[in-house]
Amino acid sequence: MSNQSTLVGGWLGEQTAQALVRALTQLQASGTLLFEHELGSVVMLFIEGKPTVSHKLGSDLHLGLSGGRFCWYDHPPDPLPRLPGRFAGSQLAAFCAIPDVFATALQLSASYINFRALLHHLSATNFTGLVVQEIEAERGVLLFLAGRLASALFEAPGLARHDLDALRRMNRRSGSTATLALRPLPGRLTAALLGLARGSAQDTDLHTFSGIEANEAGYRYYQQGEPYLQIQAELVGSSGFYPSLAEPSHLTLPDEPPGWEQKRYQLTLRGRDVLNPMTDLAMGLGRHFDSRSRQLLRQLAQGTTMEEIAESSGTDLSSLRPRLERLLQEGLIREVEG
Repeated sequence: MSNQSTLVGGWLGEQTAQALVRALTQLQASGTLLFEHELGSVVMLFIEGKPTVSHKLGSDLHLGLSGGRFCWYDHPPDPLPRLPGRFAGSQLAAFCAIPDVFATALQLSASYINFRALLHHLSATNFTGLVVQEIEAERGVLLFLAGRLASALFEAPGLARHDLDALRRMNRRSGSTATLALRPLPGRLTAALLGLARGSAQDTDLHTFSGIEANEAGYRYYQQGEPYLQIQAELVGSSGFYPSLAEPSHLTLPDEPPGWEQKRYQLTLRGRDVLNPMTDLAMGLGRHFDSRSRQLLRQLAQGTTMEEIAESSGTDLSSLRPRLERLLQEGLIREVEG
């Protein structure tokens, strides 16, 4: 093997994992092998052809199985299996901890995919793993565990969003030139990533710890106190131990038209009268509109989007939508076209 690390991945087809192990042994290879099968996965460390570390992520797995996918990363001898991170330079810790195992991911185009239908399909099929959406310098990641959409993350230069805000941003890129990659992952890896994405660092008994340790060396995965995988990446955020999240809450894409939060509105004559306290209309409607609704009307009159209003006020966007609909129903605002 050359001194420069190489990352490859593929499908074994009719070959067995044991045949791949024999080939790496004959080549006296040093590096990390991740083998994944529907019955389980295994991470193995090779030093000059000898498998020195082996960690199973599934009790029913054996290397005599044919089929499945593999990822091989050759690197100098190390005490622990390691893989490069998929998103170098990300501003989100969970992105940095995602291993680069996407050579066998299912690649799709967002322009031909109904985002809501995709979420429904993945839930119905008990999908566990990642959905990655990328367009130019923007990326979004969904984490599924046993069909449950457990976390959504989105980043663009100078911007990071989580959960519903991230879901909305990914949804409005449905039908665009964005690419989508679906990558199943072992449940233990996914649960560990969820702990980093949604949890916080905790004091822990290292002998029983399962999750991710974040430190200056990168991100280290543990199962029951045993480290089994190191991800090469820069530390983002706080160092510490982030326990796996095996029973996460479920995210649901709001039943809203994509992009509604970015629309702009202008006041109608009726809307201007409402903001003039001297008019009969203002005095009459004042009994039905509280101060927050009138404030929203003023902000919309300035050309501010609902997304910008929610971000500046720290308000959940979903809670503002009924107020917007009421303003539209009363004929106080109209959408600005174009």
